[in-house]
Amino acid sequence: LEAELARERGANRDAQAKILELNRRIGELEQDLKQAGEQNARLREDREKICGELRRQLGALGSLTQQGGNLVLTLSSDILFDFGSFELRPAARENLSKLAVLRLLLFAEANVRYEGHTDRVGDDNYNQWLSEQRALAVYRYFLEEAMLHTQDPAARDLLQARMAAVRQLLEAKQPPTGRAAAARQDAMEKLGDAVIGKGEREPVEDTPAASERNRRVVLLFPP
Repeated sequence: LEAELARERGANRDAQAKILELNRRIGELEQDLKQAGEQNARLREDREKICGELRRQLGALGSLTQQGGNLVLTLSSDILFDFGSFELRPAARENLSKLAVLRLLLFAEANVRYEGHTDRVGDDNYNQWLSEQRALAVYRYFLEEAMLHTQDPAARDLLQARMAAVRQLLEAKQPPTGRAAAARQDAMEKLGDAVIGKGEREPVEDTPAASERNRRVVLLFPP
């Protein structure tokens, strides 16, 4: 009995030692969790600051809103282009270069949609064509920027194919007719929903007069 009691006492001491060790490890884990929580809170705070600054930078380049979960950046056509033109102004290229940097930081792999809009002055067919041309001009700029930063051969081939299609579309100096119009429609459809011309169909303000707010190029960034 004395020998059995000694064994039980030894086992009890071992159990108490294990309990003490477990308590010590639990304390360490609790401390680690506390430190991890504090670090996560700091990271969230830093993330909010960075995202806030990036949003401010985006907002400085145009009107930044939210639509159906997407970030919507509206660029005024009057800043990007001369009246009746779809050639980017030098100052517009400077702003778009800043936007290209932000796009790489925020949406490097995302599919961004480019929409062109016009006011209601002029012929419907011409406005539709001009809205497409202006959206294509902005899209081409970002394709060129993407080419500079893409090393993957397959990705570069895809970009080059899209670039060729966009350049061909931009060669038109006036709205095409007949078979040329049908060919243009086919070429636009090959770009998918990356580039869309809305013409005068979705005005910001309901007026038949000239409207700077209605003449715009809109970039839709995914959530």
